[in-house]
Amino acid sequence: MSAKLDKSLDEILVNRRQGVRNRRRGNRAKAASAAVPVGGVKKSTKSAKPAGKATQGGHPASTESKIMVSGLPADVNEANIKEYFTKSAGPVKRVMLTYNQNGTSRGIASIVFSKPDTAAKAAKDLNGLLVDGRPMKIEVVVDASHAPAVPTSKPLGDRVA
Repeated sequence: MSAKLDKSLDEILVNRRQGVRNRRRGNRAKAASAAVPVGGVKKSTKSAKPAGKATQGGHPASTESKIMVSGLPADVNEANIKEYFTKSAGPVKRVMLTYNQNGTSRGIASIVFSKPDTAAKAAKDLNGLLVDGRPMKIEVVVDASHAPAVPTSKPLGDRVA
């Protein structure tokens, strides 16, 4: 350390850069030799995990369903929403209400149901119901594996008149 005090900053930086280059070259040589087992020691490898759930097209089978509800009053909380949707649609697994920066409800909630068909039932039966004179809008959220295919559009050359 005291030997560095006598050197200029430029000399210290040049020596440091050369040291880094030499270390990198040394690591490459070590990596090449590490591929060969030393002393008969073999590297252990992890075995593949067994499949837990039944899969459809590479995705786990879904046992839950989700909806987004908007148009809710600002004074409604998660417990109120869970109670109402459990009675009117089916068993609710989770309710998440969104809030603004002031901590006031935005009137938008995502609800996850325990059963896969409950979200469709809730959307069909409860969409458009008036809550405090305002319609409640319910949208079913689907994952990409169950989403309908997007139709391909015509090329731009065929669309120009």
